[in-house]
Amino acid sequence: MSKKAAKLKEKRNKKIERIRSRRRKRLYLIISVIAVVTLLSWLTYTSKFFNVQEIKVKGNVNVSDQFVIEKSGIKRSQSMISLPSITVSKRLKKINWVDHAAIMKNWPYTVVIDIIERKPLAFMETDEDVYLIAKKGFIIDIIANYKGKKQLPKIDGLPVKKVKIGSRLKNDALDNALLAYTKLNKELQKDVFSITAKSVDELYFVAQGVEIIYGKAEKTRMKNEVIKTILKEKKETISTIDVRIPEKPVVRLLGK
Repeated sequence: MSKKAAKLKEKRNKKIERIRSRRRKRLYLIISVIAVVTLLSWLTYTSKFFNVQEIKVKGNVNVSDQFVIEKSGIKRSQSMISLPSITVSKRLKKINWVDHAAIMKNWPYTVVIDIIERKPLAFMETDEDVYLIAKKGFIIDIIANYKGKKQLPKIDGLPVKKVKIGSRLKNDALDNALLAYTKLNKELQKDVFSITAKSVDELYFVAQGVEIIYGKAEKTRMKNEVIKTILKEKKETISTIDVRIPEKPVVRLLGK
């Protein structure tokens, strides 16, 4: 082999060795990074520094902080990292008062439970007790446990003798009554003293001392405008307003 060929071969071998060396270094670097990340992840996951030390509850009025924390299943020694927020939220939604629960992690050691409670719309009386009713006929609780300040109307006329807390009362007349009530303008809604729901067609409100025959929860905007206008003009002399046909409302005066 000539000297020139030998030099070329040596040069090629050195180049190959440099390439292999760079590849080995790159591989060692990747392995080192993976090892460090794995170690840090393990230390973070097992470290007591990220354990739950404080649990805060907000948004609750009718259920206590202690009760919410107990039902959440969160322990103060639990790792923040492994805390299953979605599972805890679903667990809390089983509480009859809870409509929604969000779990927030304030690192490094605080968990905040943000509660949105069900809002009672009215109450109804059975042979057993007096119960709070939310939208869709959901029976929240007995009225004795209500800590809210809002005055609620009473619902009468329903052929119901027994209900179950935490379940929905399925009744067309009730569904119609609650829908119509929530569609009233806010001012009139506050004045509703009682609701009578014998059937879908036989729905009555008593507000400002006037009986309002409402009927089906349809054409609600028109019905509300008619009621508002009539009450504003003749409230002191009116006994009944019939808006079942809002285009042709019927007004009965006191003493007639």
